[in-house]
Amino acid sequence: WYMETGGGHHWLAQKIPQGKCFVTGNEGRLRIYDANDKANFRGSSDLVSCAQENKLYDTTKEFDFHEAYMSQVDKNKTYNHVRVTRLQNLLNHEMTADLAANAEKAPVFIDADRKVSLKDVKTLFRDHYNGTE
Repeated sequence: WYMETGGGHHWLAQKIPQGKCFVTGNEGRLRIYDANDKANFRGSSDLVSCAQENKLYDTTKEFDFHEAYMSQVDKNKTYNHVRVTRLQNLLNHEMTADLAANAEKAPVFIDADRKVSLKDVKTLFRDHYNGTE
């Protein structure tokens, strides 16, 4: 499970799917929420209604936790999105680390291209964009 808070008493938790990897870079990553799927999602009781009442997201579209409760600051583009795509690329080398455009749309959960070892996890935590320009 992974849980994010959206300010106040609003939170969302999502079960990480079996066999998937999840990385974050100091930003909110969760987006979808299915209140009827208790096996995979949990959320504060007024998570969606509060966002609707306060016009925190485009209510003509499906509820998006990230859009509603996470701040969209420029630092996300220059640090957080880049960090997420970098770590995802290290876990699955076929994923392109598109750091310039649409990095905020990186998938929340990914398949690793190998079984992730403790050594891999240490490498991820220690990575400082080694070997990049």
